[in-house]
Amino acid sequence: MDVAIQLEFISVVLPIQTIEEKFPGGWKAFLDDNAKRIGKVMWCDSYLVRATGCMSGDEADGLITRFTSLGFTATQSVENRTCWADFCVVNVFGVNQYDCPWIIVGGAERVAWLRGREMGTIVGRLNSR
Repeated sequence: MDVAIQLEFISVVLPIQTIEEKFPGGWKAFLDDNAKRIGKVMWCDSYLVRATGCMSGDEADGLITRFTSLGFTATQSVENRTCWADFCVVNVFGVNQYDCPWIIVGGAERVAWLRGREMGTIVGRLNSR
């Protein structure tokens, strides 16, 4: 069954596959490095992780800097428009500064899931993995 991740305030969302490819040591190392955050500000389904979040645009800029310093690409140009690349910064209602071509956001449900999959069980703060 496909699943979805809960969004809170402003969320930084990444595909697990991208973490596996770009984070030093891959997905397992990412989980190990963030063990204390799981269930608090971080949760994942089978495809996406809500890696962290914040409550203001200034804080979001700091998170973008943090992830780009780890080797993730923030944006790319797709058909002459700027889109999120390796991660997406999205608010709880699905409003983005840029398009994010690899997620679907259910603003009413306040969740996101990987494009091409079906929304299923919601994973979040109270039921994290």
